[in-house]
Amino acid sequence: MHVAFVTPEFLKDGGLYPGGFATYIHSACKGLMKKGVKVTVFHPSDRDARFEFEGIPVVGVPCRLPLIMRPAARLLALFAPAATIRLVPLASPRPSDG
Repeated sequence: MHVAFVTPEFLKDGGLYPGGFATYIHSACKGLMKKGVKVTVFHPSDRDARFEFEGIPVVGVPCRLPLIMRPAARLLALFAPAATIRLVPLASPRPSDG
């Protein structure tokens, strides 16, 4: 059996923190792996990325905000930069956007 987790966040080099959705997914993956189940974690990223975190395959999937939402994300970045650190790279235009 192969289980895929699609999650808005996952742990990286920073290690484990008590609580939180990312820690829950990590614990579920480790538990399933102990039972012989193959797992893969997919999470949004600003670029295509594949890596392993403590033996768990992690795939960063590039995703973009819809074109109509990008101006709002840029305004939000001006007034609440700490809350939009992850949105701004997703809001930058692609060459194909025109």
